Parts: sequence; C-alpha cells; structure tokens
Amino acid sequence: MQPTHLAPLRYSMASGWLKLNDWMDEMDTFISYATEDERCASEIAGILKSRGFSVWYAPLVLKVGDNLLTRINEGLVKAQSGVILISQNYIDKKWTNYELDILFRQYIEKEKRIFPIWHNVEKSQVEQWHPGLSGIIAAITSEGLDRVGESIVQRLAEHCRICGVAPCWESPFHRFLNGDGELHVNHENGECFTIWEALGFSDDKFPIWIDGKQYTAEDLAFRAAQTLAHRRDVAVRWVGKSRLKAIEDRCVQLGYDPKTFE
Repeated sequence: MQPTHLAPLRYSMASGWLKLNDWMDEMDTFISYATEDERCASEIAGILKSRGFSVWYAPLVLKVGDNLLTRINEGLVKAQSGVILISQNYIDKKWTNYELDILFRQYIEKEKRIFPIWHNVEKSQVEQWHPGLSGIIAAITSEGLDRVGESIVQRLAEHCRICGVAPCWESPFHRFLNGDGELHVNHENGECFTIWEALGFSDDKFPIWIDGKQYTAEDLAFRAAQTLAHRRDVAVRWVGKSRLKAIEDRCVQLGYDPKTFE
C-alpha cells in the first residue's frame, strides 16, 4: 500500500520516463554510487552541500520506514543532474545499473546533465561496460576529491543567472601589484613584503610566483612605474620619501621610467 504522504508515480508514454506530481521541489543533483564507495560519495556530497547545492544522497535523504525504490525514483525525477561515481563495484552491481539507466535516458531524452566520476577504473573498463558513458568527460578521483568536487560545483553553478564576482581591487594580489598591499613570503605566517620592497630583492629571489603567474623584477618594475607616474603617494605611504628616489631609480634601471607613463 502506498503511503498517503507520497505523490503517486506515473509513467509518461510521451517522454518515456517516470514523473512525479508537480508539487515536488527540484534538487540540484542525484548522487549514484555503490555502497562500497560510500566514503568517497560522502565527501563529494559534503563538498556540494557546503556550497549550497541540494543533493539527493541516500544517507542524507532516506529515513527509517521509507520505501527505497519510491525514494530513489523520487530523487531521480527531482534532480536536475546526476553525479555517477563509477568504480568496479558500481559496474558489478545491478541496482546501480537501474539508477544509471534512468539517468542516461534522461540525459538523452531530456538533456539532463550527468557528471561521471571515475574511481579506480580505466577508460577501457568504462568503454567496455558502457560505451555511451565513456564518451562523456569524467572527473577522476585520483586527482583528489577536492578537485573533483570543485569541478562539479563549477558546472552546477552554471544554471545561476547571476554570479557574484569580487572586483579586482578586492584581490590581495591586485592590491600588491598596484602598490597598495602586502603579500606573505611562502606561507601565511611568512614575512610580509610590498612591491616596493620586492624591487629591492636580489636577482636570485626572482622570478616570484604570484597568483598563479611568474613575475620577474622587470615585470614588477613595469607595474610600479605605472603607479609612480600618477600615485607617488602610495609608495611614500609604504616606504617614506627617503626611499622614493631609490625606487624610481630601480624602475629606470630595469627599463621602465615612471615619467614615460605620465
């Protein structure tokens, strides 16, 4: 007997997949996995939930007394995408194939997004088991679960019509390169330095790695000279008037005279 609080399932001949009554809320994604891989699936679910996404993940959704098949069908229909954690355990099980069949059919017929994750399997294994699924770019757990989770977060966030992006002037790297801020040497407890101080570093300290890019002394001189051309007070605030001439001379020495930017 069907519980009265659950909407009845119905099969649509037109779409060819299960639907639920319209009162149900949508979810961002459904995580399909083998129970043997629950530790891995749990970490991925935690990353997604920590970023504000609604996740159908069995340990978080299922309650004592629930009808397992009904709840799984509910999740498969509600979810706007599917995360498929493919391992040898997943390939060997029949129950996971049921979830995969529905997700893959929705992917083809309804253009529902699916995000495969390969967990200790090779492309050849996936290709032999499910050629269609092997053609979809997958995340790989051996590259780190944080990286896997972030890659899915980025795809799920694409449905948001507005994405808040911090203005460049809020970036500590931007402030540093424009003479307004400091960076630490190598770690968060390292000594602080400004671009003005960096210009005095010996040659063996370069290149400096800043925000995913290498900077030579000449690169820093170029940025510093542009600032000095219009905002000499910024340098004065950090190093004082007594050192200002030395910084200007250093920029000239490295090929960038502040006067050329005035």
